Amino acid sequence: GRLYRMLLKHGYAGTVYPINPNRKELFGLRAYPDIRATPMPAELAVMAVPRPLVTPTVAHCAAMGVRGAIIITSKFSDEGPEGAALEAELVRLARAGGMRLIGPNCLGLISPANKLVLCSSPALDVEVLPVGAIGFISQSGAMMATLFDRARARGIGFSHCVSVGNQADLELCDFVDYCIDDLNTTVICGY
Repeated sequence: GRLYRMLLKHGYAGTVYPINPNRKELFGLRAYPDIRATPMPAELAVMAVPRPLVTPTVAHCAAMGVRGAIIITSKFSDEGPEGAALEAELVRLARAGGMRLIGPNCLGLISPANKLVLCSSPALDVEVLPVGAIGFISQSGAMMATLFDRARARGIGFSHCVSVGNQADLELCDFVDYCIDDLNTTVICGY
């Protein structure tokens, strides 16, 4: 629930559809039992579910017209050949539906420039997200959260921070390209 709490706490103005088959409400928002039960397709889905549920969830999202997904769940190509085959299937399903993927095995993203927090790191449990002109793209979610926390303690903010994890589909260079054209970003860092 921390990811939802951080998203709401930091003022994201868009529509949020919490998915939880065991609750009718989550943090004051109506919860849906399944991604297919939402009133309209989300633009972006965040998946922090057990590995066996990721493939059907990606398939459902792609079929519904969801444009992108962040897959926080691990044990795909980071776990060996079996996981790599499952990861390749995720990419195939997503591309067939015109959907892009961040991850799997990532920590998500932080975009203070857009008041968008899709990351569960405790480092985000602050009153205000400092906004700056630095874009940071990291393979490691732990490095992203640590750098965000240490920079914040020094009064330094970011425009966007992205953890790319296994880079099954979108990779570090895709986000560097985005930051090059982003008017909120004047410095780009990568790890």
